[in-house]
Order: sequence, then C-alpha cells, then structure tokens
Amino acid sequence: LAGVEVRHEHGWRCVEVLRGVLHLSHCVVRSEEGNGLVARQSAAALVDMCHVSHCGLHGVSAVDGALVDAYLCKVASNALSGYNAVGKGACVRCRSCDVLDNEDGGVNVLQGALALTSASQLSANRGTGVRAVGEGSWAVQTDCTITNNGWHGVSALQGGSALVERSSLMRNMGAGVNAFNHGRAIQFSQGDRANAAIIDANIRAFGQNFSHHGQTPLT
Repeated sequence: LAGVEVRHEHGWRCVEVLRGVLHLSHCVVRSEEGNGLVARQSAAALVDMCHVSHCGLHGVSAVDGALVDAYLCKVASNALSGYNAVGKGACVRCRSCDVLDNEDGGVNVLQGALALTSASQLSANRGTGVRAVGEGSWAVQTDCTITNNGWHGVSALQGGSALVERSSLMRNMGAGVNAFNHGRAIQFSQGDRANAAIIDANIRAFGQNFSHHGQTPLT
C-alpha cells in the first residue's frame, strides 16, 4: 500500500498482518479504539515514511515472532506505546523515526522480544522512553535522542536488558537510565569518548542512585 489513509473507528485493530509481508509507504494509519498496525507470528511489516497516530492502544506492534521494520516514520499520540514488541522472536526495528507524545512510553519490549532503535527521536512520551521488561527482552539504542519523557529515559526491568550507544538522554523526569528488579545493568559500549552516552539525570541501577551530569566516558 502506498499513499493511502487507513482509519478505523471501532474494534481492536486497524491493520493486522497474519502471514507474508506487508509494505506500507507514505501512509497515514489511525485507529480510535485499537492498535494501528499489528504483525503476528511469521508475518512481517515494512513501514516507511508513514504516520501512525491517535490509536486507542499501541501504534505499531510485532507479536510472537513477527518483524516490523520502520524507516522515517512518525508514531505519535497513541494511548499506549508507540512501538510495541511482545514475545520471543518478535522484533521491532526502528530507524530514523520520531516517537513522540505516546501515553505509555515510546518503545515497549516484553516477554523476550527485541527492539533495535537507531538515529531516532523518542521524546515527550508520558512514560519511559524505552523499556525492556522480562527475561530475554532486549532494547538496543544507537545514535538516538531520548529526551523529555515523563519517567525514565531507558529502563530494564525484571530480567530485561538494554544497551545504549552514542545517544543523548536529557531532561527525562526519572533516571536517564534505570536497571531495577533484576533488570540487567545498562551497558555502554566500550570505546573512546565518541562512543559515550550523554546523560543529564540520575543513574539508578539495582536500587542505588548515582548523581551524574554531562558526558559518560567509556574508557
């Protein structure tokens, strides 16, 4: 599909992909009561230069082994998260996207799923910018700007893991990075200062708070 507007006023989903590959380009997706786009199991959704907003649940989801690959998209003002990856094998890849003003956070990773976010802006979300929850869940952020979120910038909980590389985490209401309740400590890639993360917040790891402002060297 290219250059179309997809609206759905009632029901749980607007676009659902159950098998094969769906390619959306230059589309507008809105679902007042449900999810904007959901890919399930072996399905894949390739989404470029689309606008997914004002959905009653999540904006874009990959569930139980599905793949969502998004490029240059704006996912904003959804009632839950912007991007949502749930279940082992599920993967959301988000490149050069704006993830803004979602009620429950920017990128949500649950139950062993994976989210790869690069060169993207995750800002002004009501909850945490990026959250990895549960054993085997991974959230990887590279070259991202994660700012002005209503709770933490990046959080790993209940055995989830997060990796932040060459990213800016500023003015988030909670911690810049947070690892709590058996979440694996946020890892900054090894290298020189060019690979550092920029943090302006407290770092909270395993229940301890560390005050920090400025650039974190990785040597």
